[in-house]
Order: sequence, then structure tokens, then C-alpha cells
Amino acid sequence: LLEGLDLYSEKDRLKSFLNWHENALDKKALARSGFFYLGNRDRTQCFNCMGVLKNWRPGDDINTIHSESFPTCRYWTFDFDDYLTESDRNLFREMFPCIDPKRPSMKFYEDRISSFEGKWTHSGPPTISDIAKAGFFLFDVDASVRCWYCDVVVSDVSRQWSPWEEHAKQYPSCHFLLRNRGHNFVEAALSSVTDNEPEPALSYEYQDEKRCKVCLDRDAEMVFIPCGHLSTCLICTQSLRQCPVCRMKINRSYRTFPS
Repeated sequence: LLEGLDLYSEKDRLKSFLNWHENALDKKALARSGFFYLGNRDRTQCFNCMGVLKNWRPGDDINTIHSESFPTCRYWTFDFDDYLTESDRNLFREMFPCIDPKRPSMKFYEDRISSFEGKWTHSGPPTISDIAKAGFFLFDVDASVRCWYCDVVVSDVSRQWSPWEEHAKQYPSCHFLLRNRGHNFVEAALSSVTDNEPEPALSYEYQDEKRCKVCLDRDAEMVFIPCGHLSTCLICTQSLRQCPVCRMKINRSYRTFPS
């Protein structure tokens, strides 16, 4: 039943539901949530974490059940590779929960991949997969690519470019970027801009963002949990109970260090 199927593809996962009971849970929703059908009863498996779920009931919230049953599944944690160490990945996952996206309909990799189908005319590099993993989807209106989380736009996509590095140069404070690459990667990408290369407009904004939001003098170096904002220096943090950016209660804080 699964032979010849590319289970990374939602369309191919949907094909595995050939003998699925039509009066059961929506097979399209299951495939979209990363599941394929194992062929017996209602046992389904996630292509990413390989977690198996069964005993589905009509009305089940598939996405919630998936994320709560397998909280480290990369389909849900947006972790697409092993660039970060496991300890850093766990830390950044907590620091940057990605809870306030600008384009929530493009939250999932599959949806971003689908946005390119039949419309993308560039052969790369980068590949469509590279672009989608870095958070970008194809914006139909002007054929640019945009990040699902921060909505930053990359217009010149006809050249060879590195999606993660471009993301860092254009919008270095994006939580999705920081979650997958960390502060050191962002700092390195910004420092790689040469004198002959125009400085991205938003990098100046980044310099302002690096200042403490309380004293407006020292660099911000403390990241707050759970909101993930990097907004204050160590000294000012000591008197805070709420994040000065979003007013969310601070449960914990971590000190960051420049590369």
C-alpha cells in the first residue's frame, strides 16, 4: 500500500488512505497533519516522528492531538535540520515558541511547498524545499517570497541566494529564524555584508532592537520565557516581572552572548 509513495508529500500520504472508512475522520485533514494510513483499522503514523495514533473519533482536533501526543515532532516544532545541537534546539524551542505569526496559513512546510507548485520558474539553487524550510512561501501578487512568521519579503529571487542567510540579513529578529539558526548564525550573516554590498534596510532596525528597552543605553541580552523577546540588559532585568514589549509575565530569563 505504501510502496512507491513519497510520505513527505501530502498528496502521497493521502493516497495511502485508499481503504479508509469514509464515515471516519477526514482523511485529508489527517494527511495534512502529517499522517499516512497503515492499512488496518484506523491506525495512522506520522511521516516525521513515526508516532502512531489510532482510535480516532469524529470531531477530534487532529493537530492538537498530534502535537500533544508527540510534542518533539519536527512537523510541529519547525525544526528542519540538525544545524543546532540538541541542547540549543531545545533551548531555542522554548525561547522562540512562534506564537504570533503574520501569515498563519503558511505555518506548515507542506503549505509553503504547495504555494510554489505550477508557478515557480527558477531552477535554483536554492531549491523550493530550501526556500520553504527557511520559512518562505511564494506570494502570488508580485512573485516574491515571504516569511510565514515575520512577513519579510525577498523580491530578487532570480539570482543564486541562501534562504537562511537572506532571512537573517533582511529580518534578523524573526523568531522562526532564531528558533532554527540561533543568534550566532544571525550575527555571522550580518557581519558578512561587505562594503560593496548594500546594507539591508532592516539591519539598522536590528541595531535599535539590540538596545535595552528600559535604559535605552546598554545592549539587550536577556531573553524572556515564555514570550521569547530579547529586550533588556542584565541590570534592568533584575527589577522586571513582566516583559516590557508584550507585558507577559516572565517565568524565566536566559542571558545571551554575542559571537
